[in-house]
Amino acid sequence: IGPSPNPNMRRVYVLARNSVTHNTYIAPSENPYVAYADFNADMLEMGTPLVWSYTSIPEMNWWNHQTDWRRPFHAITTDNMGNVYYAGYHFATQSDGTTDIPEADLDVFVCPNYGQGTWSRVAEFSNLPSWNPPAQPGGIDGYFTDSDTGMSYTDDQLFWAIGNSSHLNAVCDSQGRVHVMGIWSLHNSEGSYYPSFQTVKSFIYDPSDQSFT
Repeated sequence: IGPSPNPNMRRVYVLARNSVTHNTYIAPSENPYVAYADFNADMLEMGTPLVWSYTSIPEMNWWNHQTDWRRPFHAITTDNMGNVYYAGYHFATQSDGTTDIPEADLDVFVCPNYGQGTWSRVAEFSNLPSWNPPAQPGGIDGYFTDSDTGMSYTDDQLFWAIGNSSHLNAVCDSQGRVHVMGIWSLHNSEGSYYPSFQTVKSFIYDPSDQSFT
């Protein structure tokens, strides 16, 4: 619930995700459909039926139909200026469903006019640098190794990335920044992650300069 362009009213947004997919892999790619309506206290007291309008995000509709597979995990929020945000992350693979597509995976879809305007997307990589600690105190071989070669991963082959965060929330703070919490897991360059090495972090999107921290 956020401000309304109509005086003395508020606007409520209700979001549903599409359960039908049309990509080549026939895997979930839940593009959203958003309903919104304006109300005031008197309407709620009197039980006045709300007048609903509807919108969707064109880029996510395209994700749902394209050859490659992109699966989104997002939440809706709005600020005090009437900007609506659908923020979170996605993963992307080629049409085989297994070959990763290296692309920015943190997403903030923005509609600047109370849900009535054009949607745009700002994106950033969730990858955070890591290191490979020694397997033994004072040793030179790293703890994490390639299971095929037995060789230690170099520091630049290990990183933290968001995942396992399909149920998340997005909120706006008093400065209009969007906060999204998730789980970051340790990954290697072979496309695997380590379930025993996960931690909770959040990313913050600042619309004043379109930056992520």
